[in-house]
Amino acid sequence: MSTEKITVTIDIVNKLKQDAELVFAYQMRDQVAVRGQIAVQKEFPMWFSNYVADKLEQEANAINGRIEQKKWNMVVELQKKFKYTLEEATKQVFGVPLVQQPATKIA
Repeated sequence: MSTEKITVTIDIVNKLKQDAELVFAYQMRDQVAVRGQIAVQKEFPMWFSNYVADKLEQEANAINGRIEQKKWNMVVELQKKFKYTLEEATKQVFGVPLVQQPATKIA
């Protein structure tokens, strides 16, 4: 994964801000008990940024998983409906054979 710094400014409506603060407070409750509320509140911007990044990554992974599953469903469908072999179906859907065969040299 390459890294690129993107600055995003989010104007949070009051209700969304309350929700974010509630989640933050709940997740950091042990830290608040140990270090105090003011010390932990300073970490909110970084926590919020990481929280949003984690949620976006989870959603992206879920979408990629669904896309991959649909591709494999297409492979199965090609095999059932059109009598493709596994190799033919995978090549049709993914563009390359499932297992690359090494080139053989003829001496």
